[in-house]
Amino acid sequence: MLFLSGRGKNKLERCLQIIEEEPSSSRSQELFKVMFESQGGNWSAFIKAKENIPKGYRILPVASTQSGFVRGCDALKIGEWVQSRGGGRRKVTDVVDHRVGVVLRRKQGDAVEKGDVIAEAILKEEDVSEENQNMSLSAFEIGTQPTNMLPLIVEVI
Repeated sequence: MLFLSGRGKNKLERCLQIIEEEPSSSRSQELFKVMFESQGGNWSAFIKAKENIPKGYRILPVASTQSGFVRGCDALKIGEWVQSRGGGRRKVTDVVDHRVGVVLRRKQGDAVEKGDVIAEAILKEEDVSEENQNMSLSAFEIGTQPTNMLPLIVEVI
């Protein structure tokens, strides 16, 4: 879309550069805040919630058991794991606990050392266990070689 809009000055390399740089820019962060608030979100409550884990909840760090590269993450496995801890629903009548979730700290292709935190699970204190840590860790594939990343743009038609 950048290419078609002309924003990338009709150069694929420039479009890829924009994709890499834009998410971390202050302009992008300000636009996210505007979008968040325009949909009824309370920005200060959002920032406060990011900084304070509610009472009765804990962050369970999920650390890599080996050095290498993140080759992939099974999103379905992560989603089912969150759902089974109350962070999602199987049927419409299920109650969702919006405080439960997973924050991915590494992405496909990232290098990791043994012990590096690759994700953080936010859970009720009674759900914190080694079994839950191992279950969430099993969603990640760590390999000795970096994965062959698919190109963002396959072809221009």
